[in-house]
Amino acid sequence: MEKVLNQDQIDAMVRAARGRPTEGIANEERVKPWNCAESGQIGRESLRAITQLHEAFARNLTHSLGAYLRVVFDANLVSVEQLPYSDVLTRFPELTYLATAHIEPANASVAFQMDLSLAFPIIDLLLGGIGEAEAEVREITEIEEQILDGVVRIVCKELEISWQPAGLAVSFEHRQTPGQMQQLMAPNEKTLALSFEIRMAESRGVFNVVCPSSVSNILLRKLADNWAYRRPKELSECSQQLIARLLECPFLAELSLEPQPMDARRLVELVPGETVQFERQVEQPVRLLVANQSCFEADVVRIGSRRAGHIGARIVPLQS
Repeated sequence: MEKVLNQDQIDAMVRAARGRPTEGIANEERVKPWNCAESGQIGRESLRAITQLHEAFARNLTHSLGAYLRVVFDANLVSVEQLPYSDVLTRFPELTYLATAHIEPANASVAFQMDLSLAFPIIDLLLGGIGEAEAEVREITEIEEQILDGVVRIVCKELEISWQPAGLAVSFEHRQTPGQMQQLMAPNEKTLALSFEIRMAESRGVFNVVCPSSVSNILLRKLADNWAYRRPKELSECSQQLIARLLECPFLAELSLEPQPMDARRLVELVPGETVQFERQVEQPVRLLVANQSCFEADVVRIGSRRAGHIGARIVPLQS
């Protein structure tokens, strides 16, 4: 669904592009309802690792199926999403090729979906043709199903090689009907949906791999371990946002003398207008406290009618 901007939002975008401040928008709090289904989403680093892993799978699939079909075959990962299973099913065409593979030791099934715009040219190639697509959309016959099973077995083999670091074994099961696919997972189960664009001669289509949460969790845990040593040392986007917020927060700052001893009798005898003398030279710096923490040495100076501090050395806190 397209997002429609109102006139205020359009004006704000134009001002931002021209370098003008957006009046009243920069500090406006943006509140939106929290959706429980969005909790536990894949983090940016995990998503990067998942993407790299399956980009390598797509390259391997390009070589293996290209050699098997003896044509120019190109597979590319186009999206990685975490979606409820019911949302994934709504994306599948009414007439399509569906199949599953069993995953051990997770004891779960991964779903495959292939567009018929790919299935029929592949069948035609394996039957000795030139890879022509069907003129009309129809169901796949049992013989054609057996031919496609061999292709999906190659996909399972390449997927097992890619998932080998996670210790997952992939074995092809069989083709599924749309009704059977509905019962494969719970509608609200959060799945990892991988979408690949396949190009082959004059044909083009989508091949989807849908992993249940039990499989995706194993992959994410293993990738988190392997990815830890490759994480960039720079601050993450989340940390940078936190620092940006902290820089806008007010902190109490004051110039302060170190505590000086004074007799209680002297304090009791103090009267308004009297000057109190301390055992401290004027040339000695005072402390600049930020949020009651000593941060810098400073000289007391004056700017106009205001008291100020000329910052000197940083005070390094003692290690406990």
